[in-house]
Formats: sequence, structure tokens, C-alpha cells
Amino acid sequence: MNTFKQIEDFGGKYEINQEGIIRNVNSKRETKIHHISKKIGPVISLSHKGSSTRCSVVGLVISVFGSNTVPGWSEVTLAEDAGYILEKKTISPEEKAARALKKQQAKEAREKAKREKQEAKDRAFKEAQAAAIRIMEKN
Repeated sequence: MNTFKQIEDFGGKYEINQEGIIRNVNSKRETKIHHISKKIGPVISLSHKGSSTRCSVVGLVISVFGSNTVPGWSEVTLAEDAGYILEKKTISPEEKAARALKKQQAKEAREKAKREKQEAKDRAFKEAQAAAIRIMEKN
């Protein structure tokens, strides 16, 4: 049962065995479980072409091997047509607007802090310059 097969949807970059162990083809390092869903079992993140996709391990085993259970996760069973790529959570327009506002406020706060820091540096430089001029005038 230690036979690994490539997961084709990710450019053959990953391979999986019937026990649900997923590893990188090149490095042979196993991927870590992102979290465990009560409905679909273990979930992992796989990347391909610069984007990351969260996938159900059980769903991947089904798609690659045709088996509908994973040893050790027998309480989680998916129908063959359930798929393994999880949809992203959609957010309401109100929540989207609130997030954008919060992001804008954070950006403005960073810019203000940066401005204040630069102004403090400028003041310190001018004060040091004035002090140097006073010292030179005394001598």
C-alpha cells in the first residue's frame, strides 16, 4: 500500500498513496495537513503555478485510486462525484466593504507613522545642524 501515484491536476508535482500521504515528487517531502474538517476529513494546501488550492485528502484518494475511504479515516467517506477541491468562502458585499475600509485605515495609519518618523528625523537633523552652527560661531 505504499505505492504512490502522481496527482495530475497539479502538474504532476505531487504524488499520493492509498493511505492519503501526499508528498512532493522532487523532494519526497510529505505535505502537512492544513486542518481536519468534520465533514470531509483532512485538508491540505497544494500549490501550482503560483497559486495555492486547499484540497480534501479523501477526495484526492478517490480521484487517483477510485477508493472511497482512506485507512485511518474510515469515518469519512465521500461519494465518487464529490470532488476534492474545496470552494473558497464567498463574502458578502458588506463584509467586503468593511474589509476594504479596515485595510485603507491600516494603510493610512502606516503612512502617518512613516510621515511622523521622517518629520522627527528632519527636526533632529535641523537641531543638530543649528547646534553645529552655534558651536562654529563661538569658535
